Amino acid sequence: MSPLRSFAPVLLAASQLALFGPATTQAQPFDKLTYHNDAARSGWNPHETKLTPAAVASPAFAQLWQTPQFDSRGTNEPRLFATPLYVDQVAISTGPHAGKTLAVIYAASDLGYVYAVNAFASADVPAGAILWSKRRSEEQRVPVTVGTTASAFVRVR
Repeated sequence: MSPLRSFAPVLLAASQLALFGPATTQAQPFDKLTYHNDAARSGWNPHETKLTPAAVASPAFAQLWQTPQFDSRGTNEPRLFATPLYVDQVAISTGPHAGKTLAVIYAASDLGYVYAVNAFASADVPAGAILWSKRRSEEQRVPVTVGTTASAFVRVR
């Protein structure tokens, strides 16, 4: 397989996010627009104040919500290898949630799907709700299923 062909799912996921992704006016301090938080891949979020060692060790630190099952293909269940990305204050322009501004998690599966998931509950959209999904690539059999396995980026407009 050529290097360009093996990189195609990542390019497709990135183009999906750039074309159909967030419509915000500027990046917010809590946005996670790329793998490990910044272009240097430092993994450091200087704005983080709540994930202290004491908070993470507390019994109150637990799962807050879950999302419905992502799309499967035949007997292949979806897996997420790429880091989910987060954009705060996304103006939703299409679909049943058009006109709402929501915090969105973008996730891509190894089966070639990209998803936008609501990060926090609002008056009428529960946390974990799938806002939209698009099939961006066919999975490759090499000898296992491979769709999107690397994180893309989100361009905030």
